[in-house]
Amino acid sequence: MIRWLAKMFGQGLSWPDRSRLGLSWPDLTRQGRSRPDLSRPDRSRPDRSRPDRSRRGLAEPIPVEVVATGQGFQLLRGGEPYYVRGAGLGGGSVEELAAAGANSLRTWSTHGADSLLDRAQSLGLSVALGLDIGLERHGFDYDDAEAVAAQCDRLREQVGRYKDHPALLCWIIGNEPNLNYSNTRVFDAINALSKMIHELDGAHPVSYTHLT
Repeated sequence: MIRWLAKMFGQGLSWPDRSRLGLSWPDLTRQGRSRPDLSRPDRSRPDRSRPDRSRRGLAEPIPVEVVATGQGFQLLRGGEPYYVRGAGLGGGSVEELAAAGANSLRTWSTHGADSLLDRAQSLGLSVALGLDIGLERHGFDYDDAEAVAAQCDRLREQVGRYKDHPALLCWIIGNEPNLNYSNTRVFDAINALSKMIHELDGAHPVSYTHLT
């Protein structure tokens, strides 16, 4: 499931890149599969009639899950089919992204996530929230058990802080950890982080971006 989810925002999309905002996830028609019954409400389109419950003490998570169907897999948000139309935000404008027709964005870390999640919620956007991890190419040693444990503790705090925000779509662990690496223990650490996140948050999928 992790590698399948990694396709969501892991295709090098950056903002601005409006020409690719029409991509859906997954694009079932291109795979010869039928779409779900679209007569049901489409949670992939912004619903600005819903009250903003992102204030502290009022936040209620919107459950997100990937379910198996007769044709493959389907992303559900709030129990309804959800098709991602979005990009990696980087340093761009959330407002311009929403105006371009997007419904989602990804980040590479939780830096500034408090205000970003609130802004996204007010604009009807969901957020694939990145969790920054140490990378071998930047000097992180996955043979260092203490450093790996400290990293897990740090990310546990971040997950606990943001898991109930209604704008949260999923978690993304790291970014291209397999770029210029040799120590495969990075994937042991990613797997342990995924299990930790699922223990804390049963309402959102976990992914990571893999360089191919």
